[in-house]
Amino acid sequence: MPSNRTWVCFDCHIATRHHLTVQQIRCSKCGEICFNLGYKIPLPAKADEKAWKSLRQNLRDELAAVADVSHRLKVRRRHDIEKQIASIEARPSSPGRAKLIRDLRKELSE
Repeated sequence: MPSNRTWVCFDCHIATRHHLTVQQIRCSKCGEICFNLGYKIPLPAKADEKAWKSLRQNLRDELAAVADVSHRLKVRRRHDIEKQIASIEARPSSPGRAKLIRDLRKELSE
């Protein structure tokens, strides 16, 4: 059974617990989309506005870092595929060469 995760509304400082399989949770007070914090991140007191702002900024920074790493990995993979295609094209023709190049180009277009 999946673990419960903490979903928070940064505007209302409300937290709820739901299974990981839930795609989206809305705040019961304001109706905005809540953010999934996992299950181990401690939450500040409702009245501690500064701590809530800090938590929100830390989450944004972490999400930006993850997106940056993901982008770098995609660029690196694309470059590796392009090098592989160039290397295969430089070799003599063989029965599976055209199919391999076609498959690699298809992966590039995805």
